[in-house]
Amino acid sequence: MPIAEWEQEYADLKTQRDSDYTKLKDTRAEVAELQKIRKCVDIALRADQPEQTQNRAKRHDIDR
Repeated sequence: MPIAEWEQEYADLKTQRDSDYTKLKDTRAEVAELQKIRKCVDIALRADQPEQTQNRAKRHDIDR
């Protein structure tokens, strides 16, 4: 294979890598944002949890 073809293939692969890396960075940023949202939802659910646990305990005591 002549050097010019190798150089062209290298340039094509480098362009593809740069494009893929940009997509990867965007995806990582999106995942980080989704993890923040999930964390907030988990915190909100845990904040409601003690109420539910107390209600269950009261029901359990009443059933006895």
